[in-house]
Amino acid sequence: MRNIFRWLPFLCLMASGAEIALDPLYENCGVSVIGEPDTRSITMRFREKGSASWKEALPLVKLPVQIRAPTHGNFFGKDLKALPVRENEWRGSIVLLRENTPYELEAVLSPGGKILKTEFTTRNSKVRVVKTVYLDEMPKDRPLILEAKGTPDGWIRYTMKDPKAFISGMKGFSRVILVRNSEYLLLEGLTVRGGARNSIVLRDSRHIQIVNCDIAGHAPVLKQALDDDGKYLAADGGKMWSCAAVFIQDSSDILVERCYIHSPAGTANPWFFSHSSGPMAIATRSTAGGLVFRYNDLTGSDDHRWDDAIGGGENDSPNGGFNRDGDIYGNMFALGNDDGIELDGGQSNIRCYRNRFEGMLCGISVAPCIVGPSYVFQNLIVNLGDFTNRGGLALKTVFGDIGVGRIHYFNNTGSGIGFGTRQPTIELNPRLVTRNNNLAGNWQIHKLTIPVDMDYDLFHHEIAEREESTVKALADEKQELHSVRGKPVYESDTDRSYRLKNGSPGSGTGTRIPNFQEKAGGDLGAFPEADSPDLPYRPVPVFLNRSQIHFEFPGKTTPQKLILRAEKNFHSEFKVRKDERGDWFSVTPSEGGVRNGKEIVFIVTLHPEKMRRAKRYKDAFLVRMADGFSRPVMVYADMRESKELRAKEKGVLLEIQADAMRNAGIYEKGDLPGALQLNPAKEGEPLIWEFEIPEDGIYYFFGAFHTSGLMRNLFEFSVDGDKSAPLEIQMLAGNYRNHAWRHLFRIDKPRGKYYEIFRLKKGKHTLTIGPKREGVVLEKIAVTNDIEMIYR
Repeated sequence: MRNIFRWLPFLCLMASGAEIALDPLYENCGVSVIGEPDTRSITMRFREKGSASWKEALPLVKLPVQIRAPTHGNFFGKDLKALPVRENEWRGSIVLLRENTPYELEAVLSPGGKILKTEFTTRNSKVRVVKTVYLDEMPKDRPLILEAKGTPDGWIRYTMKDPKAFISGMKGFSRVILVRNSEYLLLEGLTVRGGARNSIVLRDSRHIQIVNCDIAGHAPVLKQALDDDGKYLAADGGKMWSCAAVFIQDSSDILVERCYIHSPAGTANPWFFSHSSGPMAIATRSTAGGLVFRYNDLTGSDDHRWDDAIGGGENDSPNGGFNRDGDIYGNMFALGNDDGIELDGGQSNIRCYRNRFEGMLCGISVAPCIVGPSYVFQNLIVNLGDFTNRGGLALKTVFGDIGVGRIHYFNNTGSGIGFGTRQPTIELNPRLVTRNNNLAGNWQIHKLTIPVDMDYDLFHHEIAEREESTVKALADEKQELHSVRGKPVYESDTDRSYRLKNGSPGSGTGTRIPNFQEKAGGDLGAFPEADSPDLPYRPVPVFLNRSQIHFEFPGKTTPQKLILRAEKNFHSEFKVRKDERGDWFSVTPSEGGVRNGKEIVFIVTLHPEKMRRAKRYKDAFLVRMADGFSRPVMVYADMRESKELRAKEKGVLLEIQADAMRNAGIYEKGDLPGALQLNPAKEGEPLIWEFEIPEDGIYYFFGAFHTSGLMRNLFEFSVDGDKSAPLEIQMLAGNYRNHAWRHLFRIDKPRGKYYEIFRLKKGKHTLTIGPKREGVVLEKIAVTNDIEMIYR
């Protein structure tokens, strides 16, 4: 943990014993106040120095001082563990400030009305370079290790003399560039390719900037360990934990800005097999704060997905993740099999805002928030789904323990909040504060398991009874007294803008949130005002009329138009950037210049002849300026109904309706065509499927079924007369009351393995299903050697 006296120029000690310490970054400032024993609240106001008008900030949050220490196999141990905070410490943030600008701050302690006054200046990202080193002139027969120290007034810049050159990893080394024991270094304009595990590693370093770099091609895979837990193995044969393009360890005060981190060589396994593991764009471990990641494009692809786009180590530690005093804003997170970002850990004065998340399993993970407070606001979290097209939560608070810190969740658009378990006997209410969010989507709350303060949010579920259960659960806890219900209507369905149309549910119903949303009456969600910035936020006067392109077969496969507009007096060269392996679509022109406000028309063309199967395709491209600022676009193509593509598929998929299996006649019909109600009274006469495999291989079984009861002990099955055992619950299989394909597996070892493979020879085989309890409706069974043929 950082010492509270780190920022001595911004520290004010009062004779009463109260103290205030500030930690300003570029656009936000963390505040810490040591109050008095009888302090019950601390309010703040601030202003630019010299301004006549003050602005109100959110009140500070009193920090917990202890937590239940976890024990093996139990997140809640018997012993209390001290947190790295001081007695009577309060923390909070002032947000949306201007860079390199002086401010005045006043904090008022109540009761008593004592005032703490201080001043601070936000950081300046523009640094003075006194020395430039060209990496393409350094020796190429040895690992690239940078170990140097500049000064606050004299930074050392590392770049390329030839801007078209790139740096690649040496065989046998896990990284391309190692920066260690260094200070005040600027890595700018680098193109980095490869790295067995990482592209750039920062270790034991402070005040490092990585700006306008293009990083790709790290973390190739050796094989998938199907006989273990289904994870891919790295080139060195180990599991792919912390295989990040940029890996930051034991470091602080790091800026990663305007970087294009993309196209890993390998991919992450989906949760179908086990906990996702694979390449990440950025990962942190044992950091001391001051991390700022802004205006970056972190884009995987459908076949080369991230694990987490940004992962944090030591999730269950108060110093884990980003630890404290960090900012993540204006970033694009795309295409991964786990979280867009893990804020998990200490999460004290961590701000995550104005980002965009698409194609991840979950958006933002905040569990646990051990110290807090954290602030998550104005994020767009849409089109969630991993490699198997299973989507999770926009805000993931599901962990063995959610922690004792407070999470603020304001003006976000995205479906789903998961509620983790509360820490017993330690109560600092509330753990989660929500306001002005657009939460419409297919999620629901059955019961609140943590103390919350929720209000002024928009709710909608396509299934009315599930919307009712959510509203009831909230009403039972006297939450959401001013919530809005109804399906949101957006300004445009073609560009998927997610801006509410006038008159839509949630339009004009927002409440004021000091310093975050100054006006009452704004729209609910990530775009509260008409002039709210496009997301991800980029401070560049270049705009696109669409942020998504959607193709669909049949009927919508013709080329689509995208228009770029720039303000007058803005000039820049641009290039269209995408994963070169994603050749199923193209964009023209691929490069050019933005000139004096003139429009540029791009044509996005679908290439079905390049596609190898009938499925939903997803990828991203950027219109990227010379300075690294960009506008990202997601491209979707739903080709599931293409017979031509289905004919290309080489996998084996055999299916049978339940009522076509042997002994089907003794079971009652189900509520779907071909379905049967599994009756445990018929356990002695199981359903039997005799099928013939056309080729040797590794196969998986699936069932399309649903149940109105508990998701346990539904039925048992055996293959070719092996020992019959009950069906296990598949991870992320959704609510079992929903009818869907689910993997059939019986084993639970090793722990965390969620699948079962069958090595079947060409020829005839038998699957036997024995009912275990009532309320289960089975529609059909399938066997395949290619799970993508199920999860299209």
